[in-house]
Amino acid sequence: MAMKSVVVLVVVLGVYARTLHPSIPGGDSGELVAEGCHLGVAHPPGYPLFTMLVHGVTQYLPQDWGSCAWRSNMLCATCGALAAVLIQRSVDMWGFHAWGGVAAAGLFAFSPLVWNYAVGSEVFALNNLATAALTWQVLRYARDGLWSDVLLGAWLCGLALTNQHTIVLLEVPLICWVLWAERRRLSVRRVFALAGTFFLGLLPYAYLPLAAVFNAQPGSWGDPSTLSGFFHHFRRGDYGTFRLFSTDKETEGLATRLRMYADDLIVNESLGVGVCLALVGLVGTLRYGMPPKHLDASDVTHAERKAPPAAVRGGKGSTARAPEPRADTRGVGCMLLAAYVFYLVVFHSLANLPLSEALLYGVHMRFWQQPNVLFFVWVGVGFDACFAWVGKLKCARHWGTSVASAVAVALVAVQISSFYDVSDQHDNWHMHNYAKAVLAPLPPNSLLFTNYDQQWTSLRYLQRCEHYRRDVHVVQLSMMSFMWFAEKQHHFSGLKFPGTHLVGEGSDAHRAGGFAFKQVVDANYGSVSAVFLGGNLLYNDPGMKAYDTIPFGLVTQLVPRDRLPTLDAWAAACDQAWRDVQMHLGSDSLPPLAKYDERTWEWTLARDFFMQQGARATYLLEQTIQLNSSLPLLAKSAALLEHVIAEQQPFGKAFLPVHTWKNLGLAYAHMVKNTKEDFPPGVQPLSSLVKGQSDSPWRERATSRFVEAWSTFLSDNDARADPGYAQIHNVVTSLTKTRSSSGAVKESKKRKKKKKKKKKKKTTTTTTT
Repeated sequence: MAMKSVVVLVVVLGVYARTLHPSIPGGDSGELVAEGCHLGVAHPPGYPLFTMLVHGVTQYLPQDWGSCAWRSNMLCATCGALAAVLIQRSVDMWGFHAWGGVAAAGLFAFSPLVWNYAVGSEVFALNNLATAALTWQVLRYARDGLWSDVLLGAWLCGLALTNQHTIVLLEVPLICWVLWAERRRLSVRRVFALAGTFFLGLLPYAYLPLAAVFNAQPGSWGDPSTLSGFFHHFRRGDYGTFRLFSTDKETEGLATRLRMYADDLIVNESLGVGVCLALVGLVGTLRYGMPPKHLDASDVTHAERKAPPAAVRGGKGSTARAPEPRADTRGVGCMLLAAYVFYLVVFHSLANLPLSEALLYGVHMRFWQQPNVLFFVWVGVGFDACFAWVGKLKCARHWGTSVASAVAVALVAVQISSFYDVSDQHDNWHMHNYAKAVLAPLPPNSLLFTNYDQQWTSLRYLQRCEHYRRDVHVVQLSMMSFMWFAEKQHHFSGLKFPGTHLVGEGSDAHRAGGFAFKQVVDANYGSVSAVFLGGNLLYNDPGMKAYDTIPFGLVTQLVPRDRLPTLDAWAAACDQAWRDVQMHLGSDSLPPLAKYDERTWEWTLARDFFMQQGARATYLLEQTIQLNSSLPLLAKSAALLEHVIAEQQPFGKAFLPVHTWKNLGLAYAHMVKNTKEDFPPGVQPLSSLVKGQSDSPWRERATSRFVEAWSTFLSDNDARADPGYAQIHNVVTSLTKTRSSSGAVKESKKRKKKKKKKKKKKTTTTTTT
């Protein structure tokens, strides 16, 4: 059994290491690793255990072992591999000691959901390890009935909560069952011992106030330096204590969420056959329970070792206590089922993420890993039960074990091959490159307000762990909106905040000391080189009409309307910014959509890239039309829009909004309307844009292209909501009819010419005759 555990550990960790992220993945990873690098405080509930472990591997392992992100990723891979080993040991504890544990461990470790979060820095691999450890520990207690196992389990329950709070949904049934099993021998002393051991496990939470007081970091979340602030952070007060998402909108119900979980479990996680094996294992655990294990020297407590042999055996006349009774080995199966059902029902009743949004569905799926630990234990028990039954057949006595081992290995191999391509992240530098592409174009000592999660977390890692562009001040908008931000302001060296926290202009909180977004921009505009915004504002701020938002790289620049640069100057600066962007991130290096769908953060990265690319072209077009409709700038706008369409079309409609076709037609239409100037002779401004004969007049070709672009716009169902739809429809219809009638006239003239030629030829022939 020990050898099997070693093999499971080596194989799982080896595959994880081969498919490991080289840098940070999307989601919360960048922030979590950053807080680990400098011992800061992560978003609620703080994740102190994970933060301290990340600090250990990023700061005390040899620096040539890879980047901080890679070492943190490797920590998570190790946790995932150890979780697989404990699943294997838990299955073996049911008494078969066959190959079911290996099959269960492999199927669990290489299920796509678990695999994805084991090769990147997130709290879920450590949470899986905690869940597997608790499962293994409660099975040890059920088998042996030792008080030392109860104490160890209480400590594990507390420690697990310092990493991820949702594990409490598995702990509640487990704790209730153990207390019920111990009801006859519980004393006040033992109750206090259990409570003390549990709170000892919670001790890592002391890290939060200590870090906030003695190692405060700009950009760390919350203010746990006070008792009320600590409790607010611990209970996730910023998001809602019993909610995953801060929204009051009605979302999917319990039945829908459970069905989605079941669909994913059957189709994606267990190859279909896993559900059948799990049902067999579940029935077996409920009906037969666990086989008992006789006490040996290693199982005897310290007090029992000091007692006389007769007393330990409970012999006649002994004054010492007899060995403590074992727990109910059959009841543990019911407890595991209760824990599984309790987690799924309570979690999906409280979870309020709108699963109709693909990205939020992907976020929601992460929490399915914990109940899947129990599911795969049943898979292993069912596998062993099936082959134990086969082994009873006379024809299978000699080869039953060999077949079981071959089937177990085959199942794991199929699981690996099925999901290797989608889980292999060894070349996934996308978030790392995206963060560099955001920061690289910004001038020194600039200020960036961001409200995009993928921007905030990736930039935080790059600045705090790899010390890249630390001259740029990055502030998260949502962080500024909490009351505790007043206590964090002095950590942002060089920045000014004209109030306690960010609020809507004109609100009661604004009058009570909060500040509107325009106020904080005004307060810092003269002390920084430039101010930028990533994402959207939290509140509608009418005062921001004093500023214009100008596309600049992957963000927008905020410039007072009375200080706007000339269009030529902006175009030159924006061209340079995009050259800086494309040094790190280009359309040819974006995440492939075949691998990263809408449920992944990488998909949002590509969407942001194309959105900013289109915003640059649209802004240039709008300003050119507004100012003078200069032919060279209109041609440049058209060229940018043609480039946007050429790059976005392969990625699908989600990345190519319909208004891009409208703007393209508008650029060509204004080029045709401009009769005041012309391109120099010999210049073909559309030769690289519009397919057609290069010797045809450019106005004719531009007319054809704007009709084509607007026709494409009109053919899209989403275009009907555009306020200019009717006008564009009339223009295209009119031009189409005009060109059709013009074409018909030309065709008629051609036919008449042909008839005249034939007549003339016939007359000539007659005369000759």
